[in-house]
Parts: sequence; structure tokens; C-alpha cells
Amino acid sequence: MGFESKRSKLLHGAQRLYEAVTEQVDSGVLQRAFQTGKVFWSTYVLLSLYVWLVIHRLRDVRHADVKFFRQRFYNQFQQDVEFRVYAAGVQVGVTKWLKKLEEHFYETAFDFDKVLAPGASETLSDVILRKYYGGEETHRADADLLARFALREMACLSATDDEAVLRGNVRFSSTELAAVLERAGVTSAGESTAGAAAAGAATAGPVAGTGAVPAAEGGAGQGSA
Repeated sequence: MGFESKRSKLLHGAQRLYEAVTEQVDSGVLQRAFQTGKVFWSTYVLLSLYVWLVIHRLRDVRHADVKFFRQRFYNQFQQDVEFRVYAAGVQVGVTKWLKKLEEHFYETAFDFDKVLAPGASETLSDVILRKYYGGEETHRADADLLARFALREMACLSATDDEAVLRGNVRFSSTELAAVLERAGVTSAGESTAGAAAAGAATAGPVAGTGAVPAAEGGAGQGSA
């Protein structure tokens, strides 16, 4: 009974943590800040970035059931992505799109992990530009901004107590755009450089592919978190 109760608490914690992720992403503020647009892809890449940040943080958690928690958290992400694909109007080939998106997630996560290792030949900004902005140099400033913001969020997660993470008691950066950027030590809304976002900036169009969801790059993905 106690075992089931413990697992139930972890399941609820994973649900709360993913809800915190979606609350952060669905506000639309980050899409404006980093000029990723308003289409499915713009929301997906931000969701996947936050999911990777959480999974990266969970590697440092010393808890007997951290794998269970991580898998349940990742399952929440996959179920949400499937719902969003249907909501974007895709009715045919959904399984194919979900597989491509999962492959893209794991390829990107692998590249993110690699750039954090000593002696990496790329930066986090390089990977973000390539995987999220289709390698378009016109978005270099946006990629730099998003990379620095992500590193700040990573540092905040690292400073969060393990038990708080497992309970899902995590608050990400404020959705007030100017405050987010200023606290990140990146830029203020009035100091944004060309190509980077400013508060209230016009939303950009799709940054990758056409249609409701983009084709991910080739390569094999993994099946579980």
C-alpha cells in the first residue's frame, strides 16, 4: 500500500511538473521573445527544450524511483504532443509525424548533451540555430538569446531541491517578458539587437517546414526517455 502511495505521489508530481512546463510555454510570451512564431512548431520546440531541461536535471536526482518519475513525465509530454498534432488539424499520418517529432527530440537532446561536455566543437546556440531555426543565420541573435535563457533556466533547476522537483513544485521564469530577459542577464526589451525579440514584437512565421508540423531531420530516435 505504501509502495503504491509513493508511486502515486510521483505520478502526480510528474503531472504537476509538466503542467508547469505547458503553463510557461502556452502563454505565448516566449514565442514572441525568441521569434519562433505561433504555429505548432514554435510551441513544440519550446516544449521539447523545457522537457530536455527537466530530464537533464533529473540525472542528478538520487532517488530510487527517479526513472519511474522521468518516464511518467516524458509520457505526459508525448501524450500532449499527440493531442497538439490533432489540434493542429493533422488527421492523416499522425503516427508518422509523432515518430519524426520523437526522433527530432532525441537527436536534439543528444546534441544538447554533447555541447555541454568539455571540448565541444559546437555551442548550445549553434545547436538551437540548426535544430530549431533550420540553420538560418538571420535567426542567429534569436538562437543566442534562447541559448542564454536556457542556461539560466538550467541553473535555476539545478538550485531547486530534489524533492521539490519530484513533487512538481517548480516555478519557471516569470511570463513577464521584460523581467524574464532582464533577470536572465541577457538583454532588456529595449536593448534587443536586430533579429532578437523585443516585448510586443510582431510574431514571426513558421521557422521550419510547411504545413502543421515539420518533417524532422533524418536519423533514428529512441523509444523512451
